[in-house]
Amino acid sequence: MILNKIAMMKFFDYIFYRSYINLYKTKHKNNAETRSIGLVTFLQGIILGVSAMILKKTFHLPSYNLDKSIELIFVLPFVFIVWYFNDKYYKKFSENNYQKLRTRFDKSSFNKIIPFWIIFILPFVLLFGVPFILSLFNRTN
Repeated sequence: MILNKIAMMKFFDYIFYRSYINLYKTKHKNNAETRSIGLVTFLQGIILGVSAMILKKTFHLPSYNLDKSIELIFVLPFVFIVWYFNDKYYKKFSENNYQKLRTRFDKSSFNKIIPFWIIFILPFVLLFGVPFILSLFNRTN
């Protein structure tokens, strides 16, 4: 369990690092950190939502038809809490201008293999692609 947590944090650290470096090179230099934290938080939310959807479909859990405003009451505080913890987590790296992340990921072979646009569209692929695939499986069963 601890190894999975470490691997996921390395994954999100890499996403943050690549996003920060690419945004810092553009006109968004002033808010590169905030946008990178937003991308990581969005990706974490999508992964949690898709995981919940897969668990619901796999184990045939009951579905509650809640009003959209009630869903927002539960989702928005969760998003702000995740954003807060991500902000605290990545601020500790900012003390030395993200040198820890640079030394960990600067020479990574993934930098040459994975273009940034793939990292950027990953949440959208998860958001729309996984539910589509699950709906195909649901029709065949």
